[in-house]
Amino acid sequence: MHVVQESPCIRGDCKIACVPERTHLRTPIHNISCPVTFEGSHGDYSKRVSISQNPTSGPGKLSPERPNGIVWFWAILEAVIITLFTNNWVRWVQSSDFVRSNPGPDPYPYFYILRGTEFLSCAVFVYLGNRTPIQPWLQNGVPSLDGKMFLGGAFASTLDIMSAAFNPTWAMNAYGYAFGSWANFIPGFPGLGASKVPWGLLWCLPAYIWLGVGAAIPGCSILEKLRQTFPRMSTMAILMTFWNRTRVYTYVSLPRGLTLWYGETYQLLLYEPFLIGTYCWGYTWLRDTRDANDRCAIDRKVDDLEVGTFTKELLSTLAVCGWGAATTVITYMVPLSWLCMTGDSHPALPSYPQSETYCGQPGETLCPGQQLKRIKINGLNE
Repeated sequence: MHVVQESPCIRGDCKIACVPERTHLRTPIHNISCPVTFEGSHGDYSKRVSISQNPTSGPGKLSPERPNGIVWFWAILEAVIITLFTNNWVRWVQSSDFVRSNPGPDPYPYFYILRGTEFLSCAVFVYLGNRTPIQPWLQNGVPSLDGKMFLGGAFASTLDIMSAAFNPTWAMNAYGYAFGSWANFIPGFPGLGASKVPWGLLWCLPAYIWLGVGAAIPGCSILEKLRQTFPRMSTMAILMTFWNRTRVYTYVSLPRGLTLWYGETYQLLLYEPFLIGTYCWGYTWLRDTRDANDRCAIDRKVDDLEVGTFTKELLSTLAVCGWGAATTVITYMVPLSWLCMTGDSHPALPSYPQSETYCGQPGETLCPGQQLKRIKINGLNE
């Protein structure tokens, strides 16, 4: 994509086509918005861009402004996430919790579906890994925006177990390639039984990639043509129903009014497509804000910092990854955990998805959500 029709604003004549913008009422104008025509694979289109003028040149010089802190905020957030990721994985793989998940005695009739899911997820992971971080790095010496989002999704996967903070939510299939989870090594994490979740290494981790940057790449292509809401929810609903029916994973702790096939092992959350859709949209929006320098809304101000090139790229990468972590928590983990605390649907499960379901099964104690409902109905003196 490159500029094929130069705006009068870019040529220096901003009197006709450009609308000046003020960053503050008490400061002189130094940002100019103007239309630029871009050449795309499906024809040309126009988009308004912001042209920054040097505030220290020409009439009305500005005093030095306070450095923008948005890059530092997201970079520091991601530094915390990377520290958590390292803590979780290093301690987990060296512990007694890192053992092959036990599927129990019940036979599983859909092995080919499970193995096919793992194979395809890994294939997409490898393809996107080569396309987004590796090849741009080899060619340009710096990671691309897509590569930074790839890394952000990988690091954000350490937050996945947060969905089981209060209630079991996903009953994953222990016949998958799984070794429990790192829940016991997250400081202050309250999830009982979450360390036994058979977290699918070959499909859960890749899912953070193909639902993140993997969804953003085609999502931006759609936005270039439609410039409207990213239409992905119906596709996700079909995929989730398919995986539920073949017991790659099962949902538990679901509220009756928001659940299809309530009480069945293949029950489906009606709000899950929305949550997944907002997660995909978070990555798609970020990628859609990229400019000709491969900067986006999160890291665009990094080039204004008076630091070296390496530090700028490091801060940029951390900032974009930080956005991925925030997207994971805000669009999925928090609403899923909250809504599951209002759920009481716990179907009797076969042995292979029961590893982490310490409650809600026949002969076991009630789950927190079930106890909460009982208290609401019968009071505290039951």
